[in-house]
Amino acid sequence: MKFLILQLLALMVPCSLMSQSTSFEYIFNQNKTDFAEIAIETPDSGFLIAANQWGLAYPRRNSIIKISKKGILIKTLTFGNDSAPSYIKRLLKTNYGFLAVGAQNVVYGKSYLWLIKMDKQLNVISEKSHEVPNILQELIADIDRDSNIIIGGSISYKKNYLPRLFGAKVAKNGDLVFLTYQFPSDSISAATNLNNPYIGYFDYMITMQDSARHVFFDGFKMVSVDSSFDVVHKISMPYVPSFYFLLNPTVLRLTDTTYYVAGEGEEGLSRKKTLYFSTINLNGRYANFKMLGLQDTSEHVATQHSLDTTKNGDIYIGSTFNFPLYCQNPPLCNDTSYFVLQKLDKQQNALWKKRYGKDGQYVMFGLLATRDGGCLMYGYRYTHDVPKRFEGYVLKVDGNGLMTSETAIPMPQQTITAYPNPSNGQLNFKKEDPSVSNRFDVNIFD
Repeated sequence: MKFLILQLLALMVPCSLMSQSTSFEYIFNQNKTDFAEIAIETPDSGFLIAANQWGLAYPRRNSIIKISKKGILIKTLTFGNDSAPSYIKRLLKTNYGFLAVGAQNVVYGKSYLWLIKMDKQLNVISEKSHEVPNILQELIADIDRDSNIIIGGSISYKKNYLPRLFGAKVAKNGDLVFLTYQFPSDSISAATNLNNPYIGYFDYMITMQDSARHVFFDGFKMVSVDSSFDVVHKISMPYVPSFYFLLNPTVLRLTDTTYYVAGEGEEGLSRKKTLYFSTINLNGRYANFKMLGLQDTSEHVATQHSLDTTKNGDIYIGSTFNFPLYCQNPPLCNDTSYFVLQKLDKQQNALWKKRYGKDGQYVMFGLLATRDGGCLMYGYRYTHDVPKRFEGYVLKVDGNGLMTSETAIPMPQQTITAYPNPSNGQLNFKKEDPSVSNRFDVNIFD
């Protein structure tokens, strides 16, 4: 059916005005304590969600959930068990389907890099584990120009020693190419030497377009490594007056030398948690640094993926408002916290900022800018209602931040008159009910 815009030969009247929403709310609870930790958009505009079930402060079972673009459950895969703690930390689109990246036995005994290959229908092709000498702390991933998957992050070095840079490469067919980890000599002084560039809780990685280098971020410094994960250079983040950087930055590449970065810090003597956003270059210089949190509040950045951009360059930043750090066991506290989403234009001017959630604790782990210009947010909620339980929580809003079930008011069907009819030039529309809003979409078909 062709879409007519400028030339209209005939028009059937009356027309209907209907609210159209690309928004939904998806809640799941398969193992009593499910957290939605990472999400990607599938080629059919649906979503894959990686969910980890936590118990006694450690992840146990894991799920990969596929939902449609309308938020309808399509398929669930379940992995793991209580005797073998594990978590899924990253999902990536591949030529054969999808790859899940995670870790197994993260608490005791041996530790493994865990790779799950799935086809486009979410059937498991293979599930492989690759032993590493110590516990994997963070896992981050990127795809290079040749469709190889580069995995990085942090790996512990004995008890109470600061973590070291970890790296791996997975070929485009899903097979492991190499593992590497940078351990110092077996001494306390070497293992805790803060000048060692391999030390850090590395939260994000950017692969250069030529695939020859990767840049790691840990909130305090940037470390650039070559394709063998040998350090090329280390840069400490610049000093910003009355601001103290914390962990969990998310970084997006604009060019090989310029990035967006969003994270969390403490402002001034109050030490209130707040968000920051900036551009930063490969030399560690900030441009347009700004704090985005509210005054006299604590706002915590989404821990997994707090920053994404739309096709036209608008910027989404996600966080949790009013979640107290002391409340690590939600049944013991009744604070109400919210998802917070804010949108900037590509000139970094604020467009809007909205909260989502009610009657419970809503904690955001990440967000994803979607093809339709909207945004998918994910994490968990813990309601104050009985029965109290953790629930995996996914929320999709449109480009104006509207969620139909909570914040948008559906527009009733109304009749409009089009004239002149027929027309081969300008067409006018008249509302029969003047109380209807002037803001609506009209689709004209032949």
